[in-house]
Amino acid sequence: LPDNCPSELRAALLCLRLPAMCERMLAEIEKNGQDDLLHKIETPLAYVLADMESAGFAADAAALDEFEKRLSARVKEIAAKIFGLAGEEFNINSPRQIGTVLFEKMKLPGGKKTKTGYSTNAEVLENLAADNEIVALILEYRTLTKLTSTYCQGLKKAIAADGRIHTKFRQTETRT
Repeated sequence: LPDNCPSELRAALLCLRLPAMCERMLAEIEKNGQDDLLHKIETPLAYVLADMESAGFAADAAALDEFEKRLSARVKEIAAKIFGLAGEEFNINSPRQIGTVLFEKMKLPGGKKTKTGYSTNAEVLENLAADNEIVALILEYRTLTKLTSTYCQGLKKAIAADGRIHTKFRQTETRT
């Protein structure tokens, strides 16, 4: 098709090719002995997933708001404890500032310098958490802020007008 072909015409022409593509795909499925897989598993599953998408699942925005308030209060409490143990306020969300406080100011062991500062990934901090209250609090802070952003705030954004979340299930895709 020419580049200047209108999108509606392009879509219509592609639709005209679908029956031939379908025939070729069905022939390939039969050749590979995958008829049972298609008809007994994949096609019924497609209907189940479509029904699940349409139905969605109920979400209680008020409960999410309440949970977010409780998490936020705990996050503030943890931040105050962290600042007290550190002897100063700093950005707890900044790996560079955490590294400076833990490994330069507080002289905790295990500080591995990278080109951007000290590594403060979960593995590094988990190795220190049992012996250092501030590190355990930083890990808890990270967990609670992640819960807040991902679940409380993220789910609230996904609630449709009917009070339900209608996710998309992709039968041919895998995500972690």
